[in-house]
Amino acid sequence: MVLFVVLASCSAEDGADGDTGPQGPAGMDGVDGTNGTDGQDGQDGQDGNANVQNLTFDISTVSGSSYTQAVPELTQEVLDNDLVYAFVQVGSLTYPIPNILNPAGTPFFIRTFMQAGTFQLRFGLATDNSAYDLPAGTLEQLRIVIVESTASKSAGETENELEAQGVDVTNYESLRAHFNLVR
Repeated sequence: MVLFVVLASCSAEDGADGDTGPQGPAGMDGVDGTNGTDGQDGQDGQDGNANVQNLTFDISTVSGSSYTQAVPELTQEVLDNDLVYAFVQVGSLTYPIPNILNPAGTPFFIRTFMQAGTFQLRFGLATDNSAYDLPAGTLEQLRIVIVESTASKSAGETENELEAQGVDVTNYESLRAHFNLVR
């Protein structure tokens, strides 16, 4: 009979599983590893604004009664649809153009003409509209700011919106600050 009891205890059938026991205590955290060395800094990306282009050209050697600057960013699409603001720097001052300037005692005007790929400046005496032979070194920089319009807003609507936000579109520093442009 003893043999029978042993065989009954070793049968292949199992009973039902019991309930899961309570969660045991958490183990101790391991020791932190040593920090690795910092990686090399990446190259800075180009500053800017996705829908604004800020172009600067050195025109300090320009002389004569006109000057044409190649500007490939002035596509026909830009001319037809977007806002294009232009400025010249004379010393520490930046003037919107077209305009009348008088940096050295001779008042002269700057007229602007744009076509796809070029931006032209023409100089004339403010007193009689005759051609003015601009001396080299009078102007330092030409700055062109192109503000893209959208499918839902025309260039005029975009400009009205800028002005409603307090942006003086005739002031380069106002545009630069509003669009966070780099000089």
